[in-house]
Amino acid sequence: MKKIQRSFAIFTFAIILSGLLSVSKTYASTGSCYLQALRSDVYVVLHEMNSDGYKGPKIWEGRIDEGQKVLVTVPHARFRLYYSYQPDKNQPLSGGNDRYCDSRRTVGVP
Repeated sequence: MKKIQRSFAIFTFAIILSGLLSVSKTYASTGSCYLQALRSDVYVVLHEMNSDGYKGPKIWEGRIDEGQKVLVTVPHARFRLYYSYQPDKNQPLSGGNDRYCDSRRTVGVP
Protein backbone atom coordinates (compact mmCIF):
# COMPACT_ATOMS: atom_id res chain seq x y z
CA MET A 1 0.00 0.00 0.00
CA LYS A 2 2.85 2.39 0.83
CA LYS A 3 4.41 1.68 -2.58
CA ILE A 4 1.20 2.74 -4.31
CA GLN A 5 0.95 5.94 -2.28
CA ARG A 6 4.60 6.72 -2.91
CA SER A 7 4.27 6.05 -6.66
CA PHE A 8 1.14 8.19 -6.82
CA ALA A 9 2.90 11.06 -5.01
CA ILE A 10 5.89 10.90 -7.39
CA PHE A 11 3.58 10.75 -10.41
CA THR A 12 1.55 13.76 -9.21
CA PHE A 13 4.72 15.75 -8.52
CA ALA A 14 6.04 14.94 -12.01
CA ILE A 15 2.79 16.12 -13.65
CA ILE A 16 2.82 19.40 -11.70
CA LEU A 17 6.49 20.00 -12.45
CA SER A 18 6.05 19.38 -16.19
CA GLY A 19 3.12 21.84 -16.24
CA LEU A 20 5.20 24.54 -14.59
CA LEU A 21 8.09 24.01 -16.99
CA SER A 22 5.82 24.25 -20.03
CA VAL A 23 4.49 27.63 -18.81
CA SER A 24 8.00 29.04 -18.47
CA LYS A 25 8.86 27.85 -21.99
CA THR A 26 5.89 29.76 -23.38
CA TYR A 27 7.39 33.09 -22.35
CA ALA A 28 10.84 32.17 -23.64
CA SER A 29 9.75 31.07 -27.10
CA THR A 30 9.63 33.20 -30.21
CA GLY A 31 6.74 33.56 -32.59
CA SER A 32 6.46 34.10 -36.33
CA CYS A 33 3.54 35.67 -38.14
CA TYR A 34 2.65 37.66 -41.20
CA LEU A 35 1.75 41.34 -41.03
CA GLN A 36 -0.72 42.37 -43.73
CA ALA A 37 -1.79 45.88 -44.71
CA LEU A 38 -5.58 45.59 -44.91
CA ARG A 39 -6.91 48.93 -46.24
CA SER A 40 -4.03 50.94 -47.66
CA ASP A 41 -0.26 51.27 -47.72
CA VAL A 42 1.09 51.69 -44.19
CA TYR A 43 4.34 52.42 -42.41
CA VAL A 44 4.79 50.04 -39.47
CA VAL A 45 7.04 49.95 -36.41
CA LEU A 46 7.09 46.89 -34.11
CA HIS A 47 8.49 46.85 -30.61
CA GLU A 48 9.28 43.73 -28.63
CA MET A 49 7.27 43.12 -25.48
CA ASN A 50 8.97 41.41 -22.59
CA SER A 51 7.36 38.65 -20.54
CA ASP A 52 5.99 41.28 -18.12
CA GLY A 53 4.17 43.11 -20.94
CA TYR A 54 6.40 46.19 -21.14
CA LYS A 55 7.51 47.71 -24.45
CA GLY A 56 11.06 46.80 -25.38
CA PRO A 57 13.40 47.66 -28.25
CA LYS A 58 12.33 48.13 -31.85
CA ILE A 59 12.43 44.81 -33.74
CA TRP A 60 11.06 45.72 -37.17
CA GLU A 61 10.25 48.83 -39.17
CA GLY A 62 9.13 49.33 -42.74
CA ARG A 63 6.49 50.02 -45.35
CA ILE A 64 3.84 47.45 -46.21
CA ASP A 65 1.81 47.99 -49.36
CA GLU A 66 -1.94 47.29 -49.35
CA GLY A 67 -2.57 43.53 -49.44
CA GLN A 68 1.15 42.70 -49.03
CA LYS A 69 2.29 40.31 -46.29
CA VAL A 70 5.59 40.50 -44.42
CA LEU A 71 6.91 37.65 -42.25
CA VAL A 72 8.24 38.75 -38.85
CA THR A 73 9.74 36.81 -35.96
CA VAL A 74 9.09 38.20 -32.51
CA PRO A 75 10.72 37.33 -29.14
CA HIS A 76 8.20 36.12 -26.55
CA ALA A 77 5.57 35.86 -29.34
CA ARG A 78 4.20 39.32 -28.41
CA PHE A 79 4.74 42.75 -29.92
CA ARG A 80 3.42 46.30 -29.84
CA LEU A 81 2.31 47.71 -33.20
CA TYR A 82 2.53 51.36 -34.32
CA TYR A 83 1.48 52.47 -37.80
CA SER A 84 0.81 55.39 -40.11
CA TYR A 85 -1.44 55.53 -43.17
CA GLN A 86 1.04 57.96 -44.69
CA PRO A 87 3.73 55.41 -45.56
CA ASP A 88 6.69 57.61 -44.69
CA LYS A 89 8.88 57.09 -41.66
CA ASN A 90 8.81 60.81 -40.83
CA GLN A 91 5.05 60.85 -40.17
CA PRO A 92 3.44 60.54 -36.71
CA LEU A 93 2.45 57.02 -35.72
CA SER A 94 -0.85 55.75 -34.32
CA GLY A 95 -1.59 52.55 -32.48
CA GLY A 96 0.34 51.13 -29.62
CA ASN A 97 -1.73 47.96 -29.92
CA ASP A 98 -0.45 44.77 -28.31
CA ARG A 99 -0.62 41.70 -30.54
CA TYR A 100 0.29 38.02 -30.42
CA CYS A 101 2.42 36.45 -33.11
CA ASP A 102 2.44 32.67 -33.44
CA SER A 103 1.89 29.77 -35.84
CA ARG A 104 2.62 32.03 -38.81
CA ARG A 105 -0.91 33.38 -38.71
CA THR A 106 -1.78 36.66 -40.39
CA VAL A 107 -2.06 39.78 -38.24
CA GLY A 108 -3.92 42.60 -39.96
CA VAL A 109 -2.58 46.13 -39.76
CA PRO A 110 -5.57 48.51 -39.61
